[in-house]
Amino acid sequence: MPGTRELCLAAGMDDYVAKPISAGDFVAMLGRWLPGSGSTPIPVQPVAVNDDSGDDDRRFDPRCLRKLEEMETGLALQILTVFRADLAQSIESLIRSDGQAGLAEIAQIAHKIKGGSASIGALALRARASDLEQAALADDAARCPRLLAVLVQAGHAFLAAIRPEIVSNLLHAPSLNRNDPCAP
Repeated sequence: MPGTRELCLAAGMDDYVAKPISAGDFVAMLGRWLPGSGSTPIPVQPVAVNDDSGDDDRRFDPRCLRKLEEMETGLALQILTVFRADLAQSIESLIRSDGQAGLAEIAQIAHKIKGGSASIGALALRARASDLEQAALADDAARCPRLLAVLVQAGHAFLAAIRPEIVSNLLHAPSLNRNDPCAP
């Protein structure tokens, strides 16, 4: 959000990286702050996000995880594991709320899922979370139950399709020739 970086720095933070976090931005920030790292910040080129979510709730682009793996061996699997646990917990929170959660809480959960999804390449899940977040922020109580159900279904599909035991194959598959969906 415009002005967030300035507010955070004014409040005493040393630096700021916006979500969804791109690997390049994160490495550059670490290079500025790790003592004795001697590393030079990596220049980050802006790349357009592919917002075409299609009809397949399992749509996933492994290049985001490949970028993380290039930074440090094992990092992609660690981040995917944390994301899967957070996603399962977020879905459970949405289901348990049984429609009783307020729109602000629903927007917050959807925002969290959206950011994490973008960071690991779960494009369809990101699109569904964004739809729910926008409806909740617009106080559109009529659309939220349907969009919530769609997001829960997409989350379950992602958890079933993208398991840690297959990540190794995804990370080593040949690269695809299309725009990078991992950058904000």
